[in-house]
Amino acid sequence: MIKFDRDEESSEEQDYGSTWLITYSDMVTIILCFFIIFFMMNAEELSVLSHLKEDLSEEVAVMATEVEEKTQEVEHLSDENLRLEEENLGLAESMESLQLALEEAKTGEEASMSFIQYLQDKEIMELVEIIENERGLAIRFSDQVLFNSGEADLNPEGLLLLEEMAEVLQDLENHIIIEGHTDNVPTDPARYPSNWELSLDRSMGVARYFIDEKEFSEHQISVSGYGETRPLASNEDAEGRAKNRRIEIVILQ
Repeated sequence: MIKFDRDEESSEEQDYGSTWLITYSDMVTIILCFFIIFFMMNAEELSVLSHLKEDLSEEVAVMATEVEEKTQEVEHLSDENLRLEEENLGLAESMESLQLALEEAKTGEEASMSFIQYLQDKEIMELVEIIENERGLAIRFSDQVLFNSGEADLNPEGLLLLEEMAEVLQDLENHIIIEGHTDNVPTDPARYPSNWELSLDRSMGVARYFIDEKEFSEHQISVSGYGETRPLASNEDAEGRAKNRRIEIVILQ
């Protein structure tokens, strides 16, 4: 008869019953290690992604700055092109105006030369004086060139001279003042109460010729009569009195 020792049986049951704990603890340890490794890998990937994101953000910021600078350069170039176009247009207009001015100056110079040539041909150059002053250009005629002594009506030689003169003045837009001057010799009171009336009547005769015969604008011409109040020389001798009797056509600047 076989007998089992209960103490031995109980010990073996106890040994077999505790072995699953070891296996379980090993499995838990392995799983824990797996999760630790997985977490470390994810943490490293997140760190890499974070650095990559920062790098990309910096590059995007740099690119945005460059784009803004390029946009400003394009806008500046557009403004510069617009300014250059306006300058070119202004230069073109200035060149056109200059060309017209040169053509007008050439025409005026030719007319002036024709007028001077007329004075030389008629041998009356010494009776006409051209003066430039602060007001503009003054053309001074001795009274005997345009009028007979004591008269206010233009003589035939004076009409021919003013006709040549009109060719010079008609192309101008400047205002013109016609001034009459006399000496201090008393006038015939039956015709002119004073030298003032005579000087004014003579300047009016020149103005009427330009307006009525040569179609100058009335707004372009003014007349003045100074009588004996603005002498150029002494009225004590005949030579001085001859200088004082004059008509001046002043072309204002």
